[in-house]
Order: sequence, then structure tokens, then C-alpha cells
Amino acid sequence: MRITYRMISILVLMLVLLGFGCSVQVLDLPENPHRYAISNPYEGVDWETMEYHDANFHTHTQLSDGSMSPEEVVDTYHSLGYSVLALTDHNTAHAGRWSSTLFPWTSFEGIATTAGERPWEDRDPSTLGMIAVQGSEISQNHHIGSWFNDFVGTTEDEEASLDAIASRDGLAIFHHPGRYDREDSWYVEMFTRHPEVIGLEIFNQKDRYPEDRDRWDRILHLTMPERNVWGFGNDDMHSIDNLGWNRNVLLLAQLTESEVRASLESGRFFVFKPYAHQGAPDVRISRVALMSDGIRLSVEGTYSSIYWITYYSEDSESAIIGMGDTFRTARLPLDAHFVRAVIFSEGGKLFTQPFGLERLD
Repeated sequence: MRITYRMISILVLMLVLLGFGCSVQVLDLPENPHRYAISNPYEGVDWETMEYHDANFHTHTQLSDGSMSPEEVVDTYHSLGYSVLALTDHNTAHAGRWSSTLFPWTSFEGIATTAGERPWEDRDPSTLGMIAVQGSEISQNHHIGSWFNDFVGTTEDEEASLDAIASRDGLAIFHHPGRYDREDSWYVEMFTRHPEVIGLEIFNQKDRYPEDRDRWDRILHLTMPERNVWGFGNDDMHSIDNLGWNRNVLLLAQLTESEVRASLESGRFFVFKPYAHQGAPDVRISRVALMSDGIRLSVEGTYSSIYWITYYSEDSESAIIGMGDTFRTARLPLDAHFVRAVIFSEGGKLFTQPFGLERLD
């Protein structure tokens, strides 16, 4: 058998991960005697009939600073099994050529390109079995992902951008927060005042800002259980090297735009982070069951471990508070407001959205 560089890279990464797994510390706390109400983002999912669909919501083309044409981007994601895609060029304008979102896909050919470029080709998402999400990356100040609306204008600040998105019945998330010097309180205020902002990126490209998972936990500790904040894994794709590093795995009753939007608003999705470039999910959660004192996950596929994570205020950091497919509230720190799970497989890591925790006594 010929050993390739890709195979060697995967083997080395697996050895590193195994070494990391041996040093994992689970927080050892006295038993928590309190009762909790647990909010479940996957409530109402019909696990017998629902479908899994992979999505990416942060993608650039030659219309802004990407290296690939729109149809090349669409075709490549389609070939990798993605069925939901947003083309989100920066303010959707490049050299004054275009003043609208790069949408619909059936109008690519009509967009004027610079001299010498071949005409772009149209793509019909219904023919491809895909959902095209209208979007843009609003790139003043803190970059914002804007979806399900046609806003592309420049604004003075984030407040004005979010107001414009809300006025168009759009949804928004904060892109790569690790790039910016913003206090946690700034995000909490934004999430409190702007219901159209549904989350933030916890993975960007290969993983440019790994501290964003810790930031996510700190924000959740301040906003939960009243205000959930969903985590997203997006490629921020500018070239083929960035394409296929993350998958948002949506749980849909059927592949429609309304179902995609409902999944994002409710947190009815997972994030899969492959270890290898363009890797596909090799595990999936087939059921989430709430118990009187915890949560149980049913998982299809081979996995090595499941971590349950929250924010531990005494150490001011994220902490693993349990392992295995079942989590018990007796493991919680007394001031915990959420818990989330990460499943480790040979091919990558699968993240749940956070479960809210409200103490009843």
C-alpha cells in the first residue's frame, strides 16, 4: 500500500489527539443537590424522519476577495456533499461592479466581470438539490454574517448594520470574534438588544481563533438560560485551501429554505470539525433525550469519547464536568447556566449546541 502525505498527516494528528485525551481533567466537585429545568435546542425533532444536511454560511468568490468563481464554489461544495450554502462576499461589491448580494445563483452569468475574465455560469440550486441562502459579509468594524436578506450597504457601526438586517427580516452572526478586541460584555449587550443575531463563529477556516470556544462559553455563562447563543463552524472560504474545514449539520424535516431558517433560529444543528481537510462527518447524534436529572445522547458511528463542558466561574475558564453519553446535573457547578457536549471520533469533533440550565430550588 502506498503511504501518502495525507495519510501520514492524519496518523500524526490522531496520535497527538490520543495524547491530549490522556491528559484530560474532569472537574471534581461535590454532588450538586439541586433540581434543574433543562432547555433543549433539539426539542421537537422527529428523530425517525428528520434529515441531516451539511451547510456553510461564510464563503467568498471573485466578486470580492475570493479566488474562485461563484459556480466553482457552488460545484465544489456540492461535490463534497453540502446541501446548504451562502455566498457572502464582503458587502457584495468589488471595484464597483455589483451593488447587490450575489443572489440568486441563476443570475451569475449576467454579472459584469473585469475584462478578460470568462463569463460566469449560472447554477440552479433546485437542480443540484441544494438551498441557496442569500447573504453578505458586512465588513465595517466587527464583521457580521448577514443572511436571508439583501443588505449590502456600508454603515457607521454594528448597531446600524444590525438594524438594517432586522428591518429586512434577516438573521445575523458575528464572524471570527477572536480577530477583535471586544469585551465579553459588548457581545452580551448586542445579543440582548438584537434578537436577529443568533450566534457567533466558534470555528473559522482551519481554526484561526481557537480561543473563540472559550469566549463562547463565557458569553453563554452571562446570557443563559434566558438568551441562547448558537455556535457556528464556517470556512470563511477564499480559496480551495479554506474550503471544507467545517460543517454545520442541520436537522431538517425537509430541505427547504424555511426549514433551514427554522433550524438556525432554534439551534437545531451541530457543528462538525474534521481533522483532515474536506473530511466528512463519521459520527452523528441520532437522538437527544432529556431526563429528570440530565441528558442522554444516542450516537451513530464509532467515537472515542464524549465531553460535557460548561463555564467554571471559580477558575474563570471552560471546564469538562462529565464524560460519556449521559450527563447528570449532579455534576454541575452550583452557578452553571448551560452545558454542551463534544463527541470525538476518528474523523473529527462533533459539537452540540448548548443546553440551558435553570435551577428550580
